Amino acid sequence: MPTKPKRIRRNLKTSLKIQVVCEGDTEYSYLYSILKGLSNVEVYSINGGGYGKFSNHIEKNSSLYSIFLVVVDLDKAQNRDSECKLLNRLIKDLDLLDRRNCIFLNGPDIEYWIACCIGNPNDTLTELSKLGYVKGNTVNTFLNNQHGSIDIAKQHVNSTRIYYSKPNVDCKYGLYKEFLNERQSTLGNLLPYIEELNKS
Repeated sequence: MPTKPKRIRRNLKTSLKIQVVCEGDTEYSYLYSILKGLSNVEVYSINGGGYGKFSNHIEKNSSLYSIFLVVVDLDKAQNRDSECKLLNRLIKDLDLLDRRNCIFLNGPDIEYWIACCIGNPNDTLTELSKLGYVKGNTVNTFLNNQHGSIDIAKQHVNSTRIYYSKPNVDCKYGLYKEFLNERQSTLGNLLPYIEELNKS
């Protein structure tokens, strides 16, 4: 009597495909260096533009990725009401696409986070430049030379008086207009957020 063919056991647990979408070379270089060990995470730069360019990219690629995490500067929204409306639309669209999507804002820009990484949260681009900082793909060299780290940044960054708050994967986001113009960053929450996504 013929034997039944054995069923091949399949690993049913699937890995989320996560795309971290950022603005430019500085963000891409920094994010790639901290996320390169995560096989289910891709970092993509939209190479400048506004909040609408993020929305267009996500809309075009929504079938390719399970989750989108956006890392973007707040400066445009801080300076123009029309840009703030575009940012709010991006936030709403991300949430409607999947509640687990999230945005990580740097206000006014990524340089605030870089300054926090070296323990100088009040430094602007001007002060950072005097220390040897150059926007672009040399950001990690600068941070290494200055002994910068995420742990140092977390000690100095304003991550409580923030415009956009989403403390964990399953919760609804909140917007706090009174904090729009604060120097702020939630980038220190990116790795824990990805770890939480990968556990769910």
